[in-house]
Amino acid sequence: MNNLKPNAIHALVTVKLAMAANVSDGDDIADQINNLLGQAVKEDIIADFKFTNTVIPVLAQASENPVENELLKTPTAIEELLLWLEDNVEQGTQIMFGDNVYSADVLAAMKTEGYTA
Repeated sequence: MNNLKPNAIHALVTVKLAMAANVSDGDDIADQINNLLGQAVKEDIIADFKFTNTVIPVLAQASENPVENELLKTPTAIEELLLWLEDNVEQGTQIMFGDNVYSADVLAAMKTEGYTA
């Protein structure tokens, strides 16, 4: 479904959503977003939309005292690497980077250097 106008210039806007806590299944996420944005297309508010990352969404936990936009912060590459390494070690699925250097070794070295997620 789209409402694109031939030869028209359309504004492109990036949106990042934090789904409600009760909407966590990939199919449910896709259905809810399609319903919401599909209605906006029908009402001529938006012309077209695309979203990704619903099958295996990024999960973020709200703090004890959540504030606006706290879940929408984009992690740095280093933060993402640290989170991936921590998960990798916790799951017992360590990767060998070469010469007997494993995920836990890289994680420990990064933490020793003061990197935090």
